[in-house]
Parts: sequence; structure tokens; C-alpha cells
Amino acid sequence: MGRRGKKPKPSALDKLDGGAGHRHRNRNEPKPPASEAMCPAWLLGDRVARAIWDAEAPGMIRLGLLTTADRMIFAALCERAALYRRASQRLRRAKRGADALTDVTRSNGRVARPEVGIAKGALEGLRQLAAAFGMTPADRKGLEVDLGAGAAREQAGKGKPGQAVDIDEFVRRREARRAERAE
Repeated sequence: MGRRGKKPKPSALDKLDGGAGHRHRNRNEPKPPASEAMCPAWLLGDRVARAIWDAEAPGMIRLGLLTTADRMIFAALCERAALYRRASQRLRRAKRGADALTDVTRSNGRVARPEVGIAKGALEGLRQLAAAFGMTPADRKGLEVDLGAGAAREQAGKGKPGQAVDIDEFVRRREARRAERAE
């Protein structure tokens, strides 16, 4: 039987939002090294999923949310997004108008096209995986992300895209700013 109740928030997200609720943090949690955004070999053959990986992975690494231990689940997220995109494109190409989402059969009358179910299932799986990485608006609520000089260097073209940020240093700087404001 699985764990009951709300799933715990990943530590990287908990640190970024300031640990709302002042709950005890697991000091012995495993801390895998930041990933170098190495796309898994089995994802390389899927151009759409690979493009999603290339677009999203650097930002996730920069925030400390994508590590070597998370590569497989992040690759699954990219595959789900690619599947959703393909099903949506097929629906758009199939027909135009009100009948684009349904087919008419002799035995059952009007039924949903298979692409509708595929897109729905892919989107639900994508939503669940995205929530694990803090990629939905509800999961980002309350996050305070200020990458400081590293982000400014990267925007100026002087930093390395996908370079990992030290979350502990970020939290220390944020706490110092809050203490200054409180004085």
C-alpha cells in the first residue's frame, strides 16, 4: 500500500518558496549531482520529444530541479508532451469544423476519434509529471526565484546556459534580503 496524504514537495521547490509552514526539512535527503542535460539515448530517436528536452532542460537544471536521478522521469515528461502534440496535430489535420473530434460508425453512431482519447491521456500524464517538477502555475505559486548575477550574465551572453545554481547560496541571499527589509 502506498503512502497516504499529500505527496511531499521536492526539497529544491521547498527551498525556493522559503519552506512555508516551517516544517522540518530532511537533512539526510540524497542530493544527486546536477545533470548536464544529457538526453537519454532512448529519447534521441524522437525529434519532437528531443526538442522539448532541449527547450526545457536547461531552465530546470538552472533551478536545481533536474538532476542525474531525475533524467528518466523528465524524459517521460518530454515523451508525454510529444505524444500530446502529435495527437493534437492529427486532430487538426483530420477534419475541420464540428466533426473534427468525432467519427460516425454504423453500430455506435457518433463516437470520439481515437486521437481525442490519446490526447486526453497524454495531457493528464503530462500534467502529473509537470507538477513533480513545479512546471504548473499552481506548483509555482509562492516560489521566489531570483538567480542574481548568474541570470544577468547568462542574459548578457556571458554565462553558460543550463549552468546549475547553488540553491543553498540562493536561499542564504534571499534570507539576508528579508532580514534587511525587516530592519
